[in-house]
Amino acid sequence: MYDRIRQITGEDIWKDMMKLRIEMRNSTLSSFRDVVITNAGKLQAKKILYGLLISSHEEVIQELLYTCMKIAHKLSFKTIAFPLFGSGLGVLSAQKAWQIILSQIIKNLSDENQTVREVTICIYNRKIVEEIDVRETLKQIQNLGWESLL
Repeated sequence: MYDRIRQITGEDIWKDMMKLRIEMRNSTLSSFRDVVITNAGKLQAKKILYGLLISSHEEVIQELLYTCMKIAHKLSFKTIAFPLFGSGLGVLSAQKAWQIILSQIIKNLSDENQTVREVTICIYNRKIVEEIDVRETLKQIQNLGWESLL
């Protein structure tokens, strides 16, 4: 994911992100709830919300997503995109990461006061796309409703 962001955003944004990442890792006050904001460089986006994913545990990923959605709401964003958190570290299967992220996004979007109306999950590795059973997930939503993913 980092390489793809670097290609798209350019070196300046990449360097800012890496500097912030190091600062967050070195800070004893930093937690997985901390998210910093940078400009989006060449991305077709307003900002990049950058969180420090200290582990691939389900609760950590859920909290990071929740925090990002909360910030997006405060900034009145209508759309937001997330990578497939947890799959890059090799700790979680792509399918498990997919399920965690979908479930949390549904919970966040269920808040009637939420300004975010569209969430994109970015997957940059074709192998990971093949591992995730997107069609089955969509069938489940169609047959049982989105609440079946919770």
